[in-house]
Amino acid sequence: MDVFQIMIMACVGLFLVVWIVLFVSTIGVARTWLQAFLSGTPITFVSLIGMKLRKSDMQKIVEQCIVSTQAGFPISCADMERAWLQKVDIVKVTTAYITARRREQDFSFQELVAAELEGKSENTF
Repeated sequence: MDVFQIMIMACVGLFLVVWIVLFVSTIGVARTWLQAFLSGTPITFVSLIGMKLRKSDMQKIVEQCIVSTQAGFPISCADMERAWLQKVDIVKVTTAYITARRREQDFSFQELVAAELEGKSENTF
């Protein structure tokens, strides 16, 4: 084997390793996207990859988006992730939002997130 063949084999090997790593890392994203898609929750594959890169709890965020969509009061996954990044208990806030909407109280998801953050800040003093 000459140097050229060795370099080609090394490049092919490197390509295969990179492809396998990318494939394995996107399996979780694909599963989460499929779950959201089948439940009728609008989210893009790119958004999920962004969540993964930001180290957000992608599964928990999408689950809460699905819960709100199934309840008939959809919350965007971007708003849900924003709340999660603020360290808000998104399960608690989503449940409160659905309950408020069912009781015909006019609270927005952002208002409930702000109230949760305010409650957290009061408890720290």
